[in-house]
Amino acid sequence: MSEESAGQTTTVPSMPSDPPRNVTPRARRRAWAEPRVRLWWLLALGLSLVTLYYLLTQYWGWSLEKWLIREGVPIDAKVEIAGDIPVPVPGRRQPPDAHVQLAFDWQGKEHRVLGWLEGRKEVIITGDLVPIRVDPHNPDHWTARTDPPELWHEMIGLAVPIPIILVLIAMSFWRHARVLGVWREGHATPGMVLGVHQTPMAPKSRAVKCTLVEGDNRVFTVYVPGSASDLREGDPLWLITPPNSPGRSIAAVWFE
Repeated sequence: MSEESAGQTTTVPSMPSDPPRNVTPRARRRAWAEPRVRLWWLLALGLSLVTLYYLLTQYWGWSLEKWLIREGVPIDAKVEIAGDIPVPVPGRRQPPDAHVQLAFDWQGKEHRVLGWLEGRKEVIITGDLVPIRVDPHNPDHWTARTDPPELWHEMIGLAVPIPIILVLIAMSFWRHARVLGVWREGHATPGMVLGVHQTPMAPKSRAVKCTLVEGDNRVFTVYVPGSASDLREGDPLWLITPPNSPGRSIAAVWFE
């Protein structure tokens, strides 16, 4: 059956089967792709990749520090500048975490480096000598540590993203179950298209504003695959709608 609308021929979709509908492997896959579900697992995936990058960089930095403490050249460096005054002030006392400029002899030439005396607990006094270890291949790579930091301490930043990732994963599974529940138990209800547009949340799909043909006249949004992008205002659209909750409706064509 077909009808003429705005000079174009639009095929009237066939009515979906009555509930309960089978939840096939394809239906499960399509539910994961539904934009309201996809958003959550994409957020979880993105944050997981960022967290993995953080984990790898922190571990790499910890490994380099450990290697430097074990293989670095031991040197006594002079504290030339410490703290926020950018000129040498002999005998100036600064807290252990103050920024410093160090000077030391490297292969017969005076070399200067900037940084922090990580792991230090004593007050820093300009003019004093401090023991450091220097990369034998790069004098700008150095450390004042005598023992490597605890690995768990370097990874403490993971305490923030991991719970968020777990929440996002849980939300994606919950949303997936809700969409499948609507598909399995929802009633097939005729709807009418009010507008079609793209959405950043699902670039290859289309967001369709629609309303029910009979009864509830609220306007809500459902999503259709790109293959159904020829929908126009006024076209019919079968919806799978849970009782008394049209806002949770899904387009039947999403699962076809």
